[in-house]
Amino acid sequence: LDKLVEKKIGSLQIDTNHRASLTLTETALRVMDAQAGGRDIVLEIDKASFTRPEPKGVIGKRPAYDLRLSYEANGAKTDIENLEAGSVQIALPYAPAQAEQAADLRAVRIDPDGTTHWLEDSTYAQDKNAVVFVPTRFGTYGVGYSPSFADTVKHWAKENIQFVTRRGLFLGTEQGQFSPDETLSRGMFVTALGRLAGIDAEGQQNSGFEDVGEQSYYAPYISWAAQAGIINGTGAGTFEPELAISREEMAVIMKRFAEKTGRSMNLSQPAGKFTDQKKIAPWAQGAVQEMQQAGVLSGKRLGRFDPTGATTRAEAAAVLERFTKN
Repeated sequence: LDKLVEKKIGSLQIDTNHRASLTLTETALRVMDAQAGGRDIVLEIDKASFTRPEPKGVIGKRPAYDLRLSYEANGAKTDIENLEAGSVQIALPYAPAQAEQAADLRAVRIDPDGTTHWLEDSTYAQDKNAVVFVPTRFGTYGVGYSPSFADTVKHWAKENIQFVTRRGLFLGTEQGQFSPDETLSRGMFVTALGRLAGIDAEGQQNSGFEDVGEQSYYAPYISWAAQAGIINGTGAGTFEPELAISREEMAVIMKRFAEKTGRSMNLSQPAGKFTDQKKIAPWAQGAVQEMQQAGVLSGKRLGRFDPTGATTRAEAAAVLERFTKN
């Protein structure tokens, strides 16, 4: 490093064995040399693993790495986090999956508590077959997918849809569409909750419902939810996964989901009454009130709750964002 600085080398590129590669500017090299004070500098790049649902949902099976730059002093490692006026460009090698558009791949920073931060100025470089970005610090970074949909550009729920799709809770429908005004089915909703919980879809057994095909996308999630006591069937050994889910059913399933996964809902809103309160089924009254107080479900026009009404994919995206943030 001393010689690189002495010779005023413009930049240094470090390639690793199909993991992250780094390009450090001359200024960055000078900053590193000054901070280390002549000591050896160690670059560590380890595969990152996650236990929290949010980063698991965002990264999925794409690569993520812990990147650490440090020097040893007095028997302890000291991290070099700030390169001051210098910069480092990082490239994370990745080949887009069959359903992914390269232009929609982005770098994501993951904090120690599992919070994810999307690096909007990152990009997919075709010549490198990698997601390239210039971070402000070292840490944990991975590849995320932020799909863009032609039918949500001017939709009222655009940001809600972006929230749930970036976390892998919802996927697109076909040909770059999200179909925001399509009715949400029972199978779709349970699938989104399973993804929110970060379950292992491949490790689930048969659901036991006669109308849930083993090869269907929602089969492992329905199986998990049934075994966890989050959902019930509709009678005679069926679940009716393609049936539109009602608003009161959503409330009950979310309440059970919170209880079974150890989540405490913040009930900060005052309890209210809907003009059609008496139409809410007795078995759903408590759940509807809890979701209303949690700010997850609200009334419709004229103060109605519309307990048996259907929900669109866009409305469900808004509900799931509020539920997740609570």
